[in-house]
Amino acid sequence: MNDLWRFDQRRRLFLKTAAGDGLAGVAGYWPSGRGQSLVDPWAQADDILARIRPPDIPNRAFPITRFGAVGDGVTD
Repeated sequence: MNDLWRFDQRRRLFLKTAAGDGLAGVAGYWPSGRGQSLVDPWAQADDILARIRPPDIPNRAFPITRFGAVGDGVTD
């Protein structure tokens, strides 16, 4: 009977730890409300867009037939 009790005790400890870790991880996603003000993400949108630059893509052509492509409409 003692082994069964030990198993049950370990199982309960595991479940408590797993539940606690899960809740601790999820709790980070919600603001706690302890003196923290909620920031509207749309207020930062203009700053984010100002930092985005269009990519600089060079104007080059690569004919795929040079690399073995066949333009007959049949070959795959």
